[in-house]
Amino acid sequence: MDIYEYQVKQIFASHKIPVLNGEVAYTPQEAVSVAKRLGTPSCMVKAQVHNYNWETSFLKEVPDSVGKTVLKANSLQEVEDQTALLIGKTLVDPETGITGQEIKKVYLEEFCETVDTFAVSLRLDPIIQGMVLTYKSKEGKIFTLNTSSINSLQAHTIAKKMGLKTALLPKGAAILKALYQILNQYHALAVEINPLILTKSNQLFALNGRIIFDSHALF
Repeated sequence: MDIYEYQVKQIFASHKIPVLNGEVAYTPQEAVSVAKRLGTPSCMVKAQVHNYNWETSFLKEVPDSVGKTVLKANSLQEVEDQTALLIGKTLVDPETGITGQEIKKVYLEEFCETVDTFAVSLRLDPIIQGMVLTYKSKEGKIFTLNTSSINSLQAHTIAKKMGLKTALLPKGAAILKALYQILNQYHALAVEINPLILTKSNQLFALNGRIIFDSHALF
């Protein structure tokens, strides 16, 4: 079962993983209304299809559009124009295949400036009959750890290895424990935050994420 980015973020928020304010829109006019409710015309307009990488994705109908399925708007007019550009187009990337997926909605999310980025994922591994935690530090180094659970001490240690400053270690540890809870509660095969961003105001947010579900699991 596949879900959209905004649905992933709803699950994240329900487990107290911090996410930026955002709403879904199905038309350019609705997108303008969403931007007004967000309280800022400066926002990101993000195409919504199942599981794609915005850096490699493109619009089949628009030449030279690689990486332009997530757009920054600086005014209400740009919100409307960029939503109109995305809605109804076909998004293509390695995940969708050459056929692509039609963009039927966008996710508008408030914009914030990023100071550092991190990444973390947790997935089930049938070979080791446990979980594999993969995380990327702010220096870009990638680490993996085989584990059967994530307790408070482990989470704190991993958050420190990711490069989070002392004041942010409790928040980072809480995010890691929440990923473990999501993996178990939803019988997921994998859960990922990429990127996890640090803002100028010294806050952590899951800017993007995905959850891969076991299609045979019962909810």
